This record gives sequence, C-alpha cells and structure tokens, in this order.
Amino acid sequence: MTLYHFTKDDSNVSNCKGQCLEIWPPFHADNIISNKGFDKKDFKTITRDDGQKQTTYKGHPLYYYVTGR
Repeated sequence: MTLYHFTKDDSNVSNCKGQCLEIWPPFHADNIISNKGFDKKDFKTITRDDGQKQTTYKGHPLYYYVTGR
C-alpha cells in the first residue's frame, strides 16, 4: 500500500480538510514497523485540528489515496 504527502502541508501540520479528506484520508499507525532504508525515529504522530491522530514521516503528514470516487 502506498502512502502520500500533501505539498500544501506545513511541517507537522495537516492542511488537508473537508473534501480533501474524502480523497486523501489521514494515515495513522500506533506501531510503525519500518522496512530497510527507513529509520523508525523519522516517524512521529501529530494530532490534527479535527482531533484525529496522523502519522508523519520527517515532519510530512502521511495520507492514503482513495480511488473510484
């Protein structure tokens, strides 16, 4: 599964709101298991303005992409 970041986000701040979230839902995982080439300490959790938790990678909030809309 592929994860994405939103270029309009600020460091550790998600700017994806409203209809944006219908296509780009936030990714969150409590326990990251990183593959070779990724450092687990680069993954953090933020709390979004709407109260949801979201995982970041090097400060970039991560998202899924929903197809078929």
